[in-house]
Amino acid sequence: MVDVEPSLRQLEPRLDRAIDHEYAAVSTLAVLSLVLGLLSLPALALAFVSSFKYWLLNLIPLAAVVLASAGLYRIRRSEGTLAGRRIAMVGLALGGLLLLSGIVLHGHRHLERRAYRAEVREAAFAQFKDFAPEGLGRLYDRFGESFRAKVWREGFVGYLAGLSRGAGEIQKREVISIDLFPRDEGDISARVFFRLRGKSRCIDMRVWFERVGEGEWRPLSVSAGWAFEP
Repeated sequence: MVDVEPSLRQLEPRLDRAIDHEYAAVSTLAVLSLVLGLLSLPALALAFVSSFKYWLLNLIPLAAVVLASAGLYRIRRSEGTLAGRRIAMVGLALGGLLLLSGIVLHGHRHLERRAYRAEVREAAFAQFKDFAPEGLGRLYDRFGESFRAKVWREGFVGYLAGLSRGAGEIQKREVISIDLFPRDEGDISARVFFRLRGKSRCIDMRVWFERVGEGEWRPLSVSAGWAFEP
């Protein structure tokens, strides 16, 4: 005797569909793709506002695309027992559009910050191209009023002059790192770790800059001290 029970169980969803045309389960994957597609817009906005610090939020539209594609595949293979094709298509469209937008915005922000770092690097080298005792007064004058109000000129010049004499002739200048920080006014500031390699010793400097115009950066504050022996 042939066991037809397994075959009947497989046919049950098709029979239900044939008898009742309104019967069809909505694909869970399609619904999830729509939900994630709708969440992609605030996720992309938050990622952009935070300068893509929370870059994992970009995975939300990607997940919407993946789930929508999987949902459409299952709906197509279900022979009418699964519904939700339009829902999946909307989720796919939202996820794909916002995923592409995120890539474009992230690329733009990356190039923008790369240009900022190049500008800050040039500004740092320009500030310390002549780290000799006779040029430290001019260096002090380039800092903003808030820094000059807190730090006396004589103390600034005297301290850095002592470092300069102890380091010996400066043989190499290099930027160790540059960190960028958005400001409340919509502009940006930068923290630069700068190293002066002297003949006898190295001097490490931490300098804060603020962007005051297109390609223009003004030093805000500086701290310096001995580093390792060269």
